[in-house]
Amino acid sequence: MERDNSTVEEATARLNSQLPIAEKVHYADVVIDNSGTLKDLEDQVDAWVKKLDTDRGWVWLVGYIIPIVSLISAVWWLTSRQVRRWRKADKKRD
Repeated sequence: MERDNSTVEEATARLNSQLPIAEKVHYADVVIDNSGTLKDLEDQVDAWVKKLDTDRGWVWLVGYIIPIVSLISAVWWLTSRQVRRWRKADKKRD
């Protein structure tokens, strides 16, 4: 409230207008739970980094050397992600 000079009522209204965590998780691609210990959090982050490394492989290195490869890779990844979401939504409707 100090940051944006809002009243208690305004802050409460903003909090109440947000989606519940359970619904936010539904929209997420990755969920990292930080309610446990620091070690648990580090293990989750390490696992996600390893998955990214496995999924992307050497592409990140080529993209670092030749930036246009990063751009193409990002567009491909975002497009394929959106297509998967559309397909998932279609399956729910059926």
